[in-house]
Amino acid sequence: MGAALKLLIGGPAHWYAIGFVMLSLGLQIFVSFPRYAPMLKALTFALLAYVATVFVVKVPWSEVVYQTVMPSISSTYSP
Repeated sequence: MGAALKLLIGGPAHWYAIGFVMLSLGLQIFVSFPRYAPMLKALTFALLAYVATVFVVKVPWSEVVYQTVMPSISSTYSP
């Protein structure tokens, strides 16, 4: 979440991640579950974006399977 927010607005991703942790903990501790559960259910729909991406992006599945079984090895390191 921190890295995603960094892509949107810039800034330090680790501070955003800490902020999301604090928000999540605060909601879990101070908000009753019957009130918090609908929020979690709504946020779950965001996970469906990953599934939708598979159908929208043209993935060369034969290449994916081949590289999974036979990965390429590089002698250079680039962080």
